[in-house]
Amino acid sequence: MRTQWAGEMFVRYGELVAQECWYILGAFGLGIAAWFLGSWFSADSGATVQRRRLLVVARYIVLAGALGFGVWLAIQKASLFDDAYISFRYVDNFIHGEGLIWNPGERVEGYTNFLWVLILAAAAWVSSVEIPLIALFACLLAYGAGVLVFATLERRLFGLGIPLATVLFALQNTTTDYATSGLETGFATFCMMMGLRSLIAESQQIRASMGGMWLIAAALCRPDHGIFWIAGGLALLVEMLPRSASGWPKPGHLSKESWRTLAIYAATFLPYATYLLWKLSFYGSILPNTYYAKSANLTYFSQGAIYALSFLFGAHLWVLIPLAILGLLYPAPSRAQRTLKVFSLVALLLYNFYVMKVGGDFMYGRFYLVTLPLWLLLARLGISRSLAVKSWKGALAVGLFMATLGGVKMLDATRGDAWYLGDESGYYRVQEWSPRVILGHHNWKGGTHFGEYLQQRGIDANLATTGIGMIGYYSRLEVIDMRGLTDRKVARTHLRRRGKPGHEKFPRQTYLDKRDIKFARTSQYHPKRWLKTTEIDIDAHKTKRQWHFYRYDVHLADQLEELAPEVGFTRFEPVLDAWLQGRRSRAAEVLEEDAAFFEQYYFCCNDDPARGEQLEAIMAPLRKGSSSETPSSDVP
Repeated sequence: MRTQWAGEMFVRYGELVAQECWYILGAFGLGIAAWFLGSWFSADSGATVQRRRLLVVARYIVLAGALGFGVWLAIQKASLFDDAYISFRYVDNFIHGEGLIWNPGERVEGYTNFLWVLILAAAAWVSSVEIPLIALFACLLAYGAGVLVFATLERRLFGLGIPLATVLFALQNTTTDYATSGLETGFATFCMMMGLRSLIAESQQIRASMGGMWLIAAALCRPDHGIFWIAGGLALLVEMLPRSASGWPKPGHLSKESWRTLAIYAATFLPYATYLLWKLSFYGSILPNTYYAKSANLTYFSQGAIYALSFLFGAHLWVLIPLAILGLLYPAPSRAQRTLKVFSLVALLLYNFYVMKVGGDFMYGRFYLVTLPLWLLLARLGISRSLAVKSWKGALAVGLFMATLGGVKMLDATRGDAWYLGDESGYYRVQEWSPRVILGHHNWKGGTHFGEYLQQRGIDANLATTGIGMIGYYSRLEVIDMRGLTDRKVARTHLRRRGKPGHEKFPRQTYLDKRDIKFARTSQYHPKRWLKTTEIDIDAHKTKRQWHFYRYDVHLADQLEELAPEVGFTRFEPVLDAWLQGRRSRAAEVLEEDAAFFEQYYFCCNDDPARGEQLEAIMAPLRKGSSSETPSSDVP
């Protein structure tokens, strides 16, 4: 199956292009029209001032239309990803005085978006609005601010004109998908663009101080975005090097002013260094726990290639890359464009290598959204002269540029995951925004019901599950992540085989026993014929991963019957009695398996000597090999 992924992607992409051919042709036509419009505006004429005014009006109309339509699209497909709720639980514990922790008393860094967590915490601290709703609005705000910053970048780099690259960025599927995800993705992209915007400023002081601070802010949103801070420093250094007569930088002594500027830029790392020292003292590690959970120390280039190719097709990036290469080869007429070229080249090379090395992410496009502005600006640089050149080549370049508008959906949530990737925006759709955020996903239902039926009624029961975000945030119970994102022990378990990034670790049964787990959303720890007996119905939503008693606790069962009659489950005592009193023959290995299950499921945590003696009396002759007739259970 893994050897067929490239062919499957080609076929899928071809189908999508065929389905949306008229839309793509329409976008291509818009590009041709934009080329003619740009040529007309730039033509020499006595009406230059009037045309310039018309161009300004047209620019603002296009920008407002793209931003407004993008916000409308984001709201129409609004979603809150389950992983975002991991950060929400950290925020909730933080504002309630528990600290930045997942489970009380456990210092584990199960998030990778420190600055985003602090922003949400500050907003939640001063308001009574629930954290998911704050995150929704914060993502929309970051989206809108990002589009506007990108428009200023395009204006600064290419002068007055129709903001074609801004339109593409605003309406790209990936951009609008993450405009309401609850994740830091859009805000981190905004910080990167603000850093680039500062790097191309006229003042060296602004380039060094504000450029460095914004790029460090991006790194505080995601550690891997530190690559952009490195790229910014190299772009500053290259710009300050002495230049030859042809304009190329050459080795030479830097001026005192240049050294001062570089020192200011380097000093912007101090907030991040302080953050690292705090992490070391609080969590005991500089690297986040997710680094170990995702085995980021290992190479996973095969999955990284899948992740890259999915975005290459989904964003029509393969069309933009030749234009971007052309932009890199063009002699840059301005310092701002030279800075863009150096920054983008270094950032894209380093960042793409990193993403492919770790295997990307299971969320389509999440790691690559931050690179999209750079690809678009480089491609825009490649066609910058075409807008004013009366040639069919210029018209074709602009048409191809605009044909990438929106992209295509390589993944369909209704079909499930493919190639170890998923369309999270389709799984976690928001159904209602106010007075509380409501989602239709079973994680939302399970989490809210665990919180309502157990935590709020004083029933203390810890859980073990995958997909911990909504379950953990809404239940407020102790939750063990069986994928290890928020659990130090699971994150450091041996990786047996590669699969979906971040979903490859699983705890040993002895560890769950040690944690005294009550409920688990997995069926692998019990014999198949006993699964129905162990099930609990917490959310009235039957799924392939139904909740089960991990260990049956009589006291907990009594509490559920008394305090939470909404929770459906099977009392195990009558089932065990029926087995003990049964007298039909069954294979010895089946009886041994049943007895082992009873020991692990019931007798391990319940003091019941009477039934224990009955079980021992039945199994003792069998173990001695002297029993010819053995009892069996009437339960399947």
